[in-house]
Order: sequence, then structure tokens, then C-alpha cells
Amino acid sequence: MTLTIDGTALDNIPFGWEVLGDTEISSSVSNALIDAQASGRDGSIARLRAPRSAPIIPVVMETPKANLSLLRMLLRSGKILGDTDTPGRFAVMECAQIADTMIYAANGPDVPELHEVRAMLKLPEIYWYDDTVTTSAAVSIVGSAGTTRYATVFPGATGPNRKSLVRLKGPTISIIVTDVVSQTYFTYSPNLPASSYLRFDAETGKAWVTNTDTWFGGTEVTEFVRTGRGPYPLELAPAIVAGVATTTLAITGTASTGATIEVRGQARHDR
Repeated sequence: MTLTIDGTALDNIPFGWEVLGDTEISSSVSNALIDAQASGRDGSIARLRAPRSAPIIPVVMETPKANLSLLRMLLRSGKILGDTDTPGRFAVMECAQIADTMIYAANGPDVPELHEVRAMLKLPEIYWYDDTVTTSAAVSIVGSAGTTRYATVFPGATGPNRKSLVRLKGPTISIIVTDVVSQTYFTYSPNLPASSYLRFDAETGKAWVTNTDTWFGGTEVTEFVRTGRGPYPLELAPAIVAGVATTTLAITGTASTGATIEVRGQARHDR
């Protein structure tokens, strides 16, 4: 296991850097507690959404004095944290605190002065992202207004995703897309022709219609979109299904032959 910052390994023989045992690699995610009570009723109101706090990773290292400034610079200005135990993933990071102490004085040319460096690395976006952007296979959503169809996306992802793009291909009318776990949703009531695609941005809540198979551009139709049930326009949240972390979307509304749904984005993970 080796931590990296912006691609540079912290366990680094050429620089004389060594990550010590006090480093806590496994970051934790905590929820702020919300204790709301209804007048005249015992207990608290359950299931109030609690904001998640950014994890802090303590890093303890040893470095020769000659490369102390280089290490401090990397910790202070680094933006991307990686871990060889989870290849293909990264976390956005920032340094919340850094300090160093001399632990050994130099003793001749072969024994350099050594310093212990302690840093607190904050993960402001909480979760780890896949390096690559993936697009789910197109799933048929053909059905009448009274039926519900399902599509699973980001298989194995354990973190909620709020930065994905959801794309529908017509023909549809009065379509509703809901995340099964978070219950956040978006609706698009107008008729979407068979040759058109509706692209919804889960982070911003904006939407566009294109007449070609593309994930860019188009005519903005955000005024015809409605979202609900959450601080985020659409949160794709996983649950354990048959022993596997699974993210599921439920689709209702009228969709005729050829109508499909796809999701594009970077899967997120607790680690």
C-alpha cells in the first residue's frame, strides 16, 4: 500500500520519505446528528437528512532535512490523493494542517538530520472516484404510464453519485426518473420524439434536448424539468441487493418502442 499525491508516492526511496505506522489510511464518513422533536410526542423525528462531514486522514512521515521543504510543498499544494490498494480511484484532497519536528540530528555525512512530518489531509468531496468516466448500457424503458421499469447503474459503487448525466431516448411523454434509495427524482412532461435525446445533469438540475446521439450541446429545456425530495437535483444512491452494492433507477410514464435510459459518470466509493 502506497499513498500518492498528484502521482508522487509518499513512500519514496529517492527522496528518503517513509510513511509511518501512525498514518490512518481508512477514512471515515460521519453524519451530523439532527435531533428534531414534534410537540407532544416522545422521541425524535426519524429519517431527517443529515449532512455528511468531510473525512480527515492523518498522515505521519519521516524525511531527511534535505527534502523536507519538498515534502511540505507536496502536502500543502497537492490536489489528488491516490492509494495503490485501490488502483483506478482517486480522492480530491486538501491539506488542513501540517507540522514537522526534528527527531534525529545529523551525525556525519552518512547520517542525515531527520524530521517527522504530521499532516491532516481533508477529503472535501468525501468519496473516492473512479479514474474513468463510464456510460451504462442503454436499457429499454418501454411501458405505459401505469407501470414502473428499472435500470441499474454503477455496479459495485458504494458512494452516492450526484455528478452523473442521465440520458433518455424517445419516444416518451410525462416521464419520471426516481432513485430508489434517495427518492430524489426529475420529471419531463413534454413529448420527447423518437429521434431525440433528453440529457439531465444530476448536479445542476439542468437539461437539454438533442436530435443526435451526443452527450454535449443541444437546446436547453430546464424550464420543463421538475426535481424533488432532496437538497440535490438527483442523487444516485446504492443499496445492497443480493450481496452487491447496486444503484437502481425507477422509470414511470409513457415510453414507446425504442425508448431507453443511460447514465454517464464516475462511480464513487467509500474507499
